[in-house]
Amino acid sequence: MVDEALSHAVVVYIWGDPAGRAWPGSDPDAVGRLFGERAPDLLARIRELFAEVDHFFDDPGDLAAISVKIQDTLRSNRPELSAEAARAIAASCTYNWK
Repeated sequence: MVDEALSHAVVVYIWGDPAGRAWPGSDPDAVGRLFGERAPDLLARIRELFAEVDHFFDDPGDLAAISVKIQDTLRSNRPELSAEAARAIAASCTYNWK
């Protein structure tokens, strides 16, 4: 079952609110504005998601292949995460690495 709050928080964190950045970033303040008291917990969970896939860059290769690996890993290990949120994390990781 998808955790809509977490998934939306991931997308807002990476793309902003409203989503409009042309490149992925990180906007914890947008998560705070949108989720209020729930923001600290959501931000901690977002950091855990990034930590879970960080090891893919120990031996970087094809960024497109790494993006797919990140999305597959998140879909497998984190079924509560929407596909959109998994894509956003993959976009952020690969963009920040390059």
